[in-house]
Amino acid sequence: MSRQGFKILENPPIEESYDYAEQVRRQIERCLEASAIQEIKLREGTYKACILALENLVPLDDRDGDFKNKIAECIVKTEKLIYRKRGGRKIGTQEKPINDSPKIETYDKIDWNKYFMVVFNKFVELKVTVRRGSYSG
Repeated sequence: MSRQGFKILENPPIEESYDYAEQVRRQIERCLEASAIQEIKLREGTYKACILALENLVPLDDRDGDFKNKIAECIVKTEKLIYRKRGGRKIGTQEKPINDSPKIETYDKIDWNKYFMVVFNKFVELKVTVRRGSYSG
């Protein structure tokens, strides 16, 4: 393929139009809008996706140990009883299990509100955005 069809620009237009702070601000707004969705399942999925997209805007060089530790604190190990069912009824109880029912399943649960605040505070620390106090009056 020849290079004759391409014009090399001294100042690529992407550099002129990309505003990092504006992109972060927009993504924060998306997170806040997603947190207000009424339907629970839709809100959970959308809010999570928006927060992860916001986290991806944090430069890799600025993801220090403190940031990673705060993110890890948002993840909590949780246990849940899982029952086997027969004919739509649960079989077994915790005191009298039948065929390993119920069993305890361990999984990670993420506090997405706390996760959002950790990422948001990182942008405040990087001076990309500011935290404003509430206004009275």
